[in-house]
Amino acid sequence: MKIYINVLLGLILVGSGWSQNCNRPCGPCILPTCNYDGKCYYEGSSACGLENEKCRRRMNKLPPFIKTDAGFCEEGVTLCN
Repeated sequence: MKIYINVLLGLILVGSGWSQNCNRPCGPCILPTCNYDGKCYYEGSSACGLENEKCRRRMNKLPPFIKTDAGFCEEGVTLCN
């Protein structure tokens, strides 16, 4: 019974994002993306970097990206902090 309760508690914590890692190590820039959230642009260096940023945005209750294009962002756009 005690093991069951510990397993259940662990699943609840994992499901709530308590153990979510938004800083997974990523390799070199392979497929850059330019992502827009309605206010600023985020330049992702790879799919891994983009997933880390999406995770960070969910955890910090920031708006999701509404547009994603392949390649680097154009010069002069407002980048997100």
